[in-house]
Amino acid sequence: MNEQERSEQERLKQRQTRLAQELAQLSTQLNLLEARLSLPRPAAPAPVAVSPAQRQVQAGAQKPIYQYYRNERIG
Repeated sequence: MNEQERSEQERLKQRQTRLAQELAQLSTQLNLLEARLSLPRPAAPAPVAVSPAQRQVQAGAQKPIYQYYRNERIG
């Protein structure tokens, strides 16, 4: 084997080592992703019941600001 062939062999071995490391990293990332995807999703929060009194308070809070000014002038 001449020097050029030895050099190419060494380059290929280094590439093989690098690719093996990348493959191991990819395998780890894939396993982590699969583990996350297999976790149960959190349930959606239950709707909150609103009493009629609370609805009236909320409706009053949503009154347009121009009505407040109009009532003060007429008042």
